[in-house]
Amino acid sequence: MPPIWFPTGYRLTGADYLELLKTKITKKSGKSSYVFQQDGAPAHTCKAVQDWMETNMKFWPKTMWPPQSPDLNPLDFSFWWHVESQACRVRHSNVEDLKTSVEKKWKAMKRSYIITVCQAFRRRVEAVIEAKGGEIHK
Repeated sequence: MPPIWFPTGYRLTGADYLELLKTKITKKSGKSSYVFQQDGAPAHTCKAVQDWMETNMKFWPKTMWPPQSPDLNPLDFSFWWHVESQACRVRHSNVEDLKTSVEKKWKAMKRSYIITVCQAFRRRVEAVIEAKGGEIHK
């Protein structure tokens, strides 16, 4: 699923996030065997969102995330870096061109890369446990 863009200055609310989950995310993902991950943003952790997710999808509730959760989210520890390093190799004349470049690089990400990153997840979980929930290094 490509990135979802918000207007500059927009602050995502729990109600808006819940609508995104219902209309964009669950429709795109269908009945796959994924486990949905998110961070501790207020929109992600509000009661309405947590309750809806509990009923409608497999996910890790806010109580399961360690303090350094970016270390355990493939989007944070790998995918965004990969897309950014590719999309920002050239100068963009405006924000729309940059968004287009990011979307193209996102769609061009190889399946083998995605699988490799996801397979590193267990090793990263073990490293976070060893660090007692603290930050780990790649």
